Amino acid sequence: MFRSMDYIYEVYRERSFTSAAKNLYISQPALSAAVKKVEAKVGAELFDRNSSPIALTDAGRAYIDAAERIYAIQKDFIRELSDLEDSRVGKLTVSAATLISSLILPRIIMHFSNQFPGVHIEMTEGSSAELHEKLLGGEIELLLDYMFDNDNYTTYPLLEESILLAVPGQFAVNEQLAEFRLSAEDVRNGRHLEKDCPRITLDAFQNEPFLQLKKGNDMHDRSLAICAAMHFTPRQVFHLDQLMTCYHAVEAGMGISFITDTLPKAISAADGIAYYRLDTEHTHRTLYLSHKKGGYLSHAAQSFIVTAQEFCRAQLFPKD
Repeated sequence: MFRSMDYIYEVYRERSFTSAAKNLYISQPALSAAVKKVEAKVGAELFDRNSSPIALTDAGRAYIDAAERIYAIQKDFIRELSDLEDSRVGKLTVSAATLISSLILPRIIMHFSNQFPGVHIEMTEGSSAELHEKLLGGEIELLLDYMFDNDNYTTYPLLEESILLAVPGQFAVNEQLAEFRLSAEDVRNGRHLEKDCPRITLDAFQNEPFLQLKKGNDMHDRSLAICAAMHFTPRQVFHLDQLMTCYHAVEAGMGISFITDTLPKAISAADGIAYYRLDTEHTHRTLYLSHKKGGYLSHAAQSFIVTAQEFCRAQLFPKD
């Protein structure tokens, strides 16, 4: 049963009998025969073989959903067995989107590994949508991200972030806004969080080029909310894939962008960017560590959650 399920799942992953057979080290006729045998048992075709690439039928989708639940149970069982042997050893898969996995997650992992050297950490990265799917499917155990629904996830707050306006230092508009301007050092010292730190609207930047992340990114949605709250429409917008790319594009003078304060805190060098605190309520977001609700949580994962929260509160971005 399980071998046939693996066969069908590989065809689903590859969308091709030929590629799946190659990955499984069996012949294509043998793979096709195994799939047809399962289809005969369930009384329905699992794949639409007339589409290119092949696609799941409704029965096939139900089969794959059930298979993913079975795989998740298997992974939970293996984790539980590992815990029974030794709670201080094992394997843990932690994932995050690109910016978090570049700036935040490695620091947490190193801190955790110093305390639990017997736990092997596997770190993966990808898009938020892809990683959420993997978390629910049991492929990863923990995920760092900003948006989770309460029905499917249990979340733990790690880090509060503020969204600032980042303007190339060479833009002339900065001279008009000298009393509002913040340096990277100001941000690292928390000046933008103080009550008396002045705030700006976006009116002064009406004729300036803006950089924006593409759809599917949390900062894309938040930047739209900030602009809508201020009744502001950017004159010219360049769409980029990653927040780190936006940061370096601002540094190079390409345009203005909404940037999380994590960036100047994590990058210690002076960047020549002028930062501004925004006069809107949409400038706060929380980074969470999450696992699938109802799934088995290994001792290693439980220890990682506690360690990550303690580390982010006390040591992640200490002031110089």
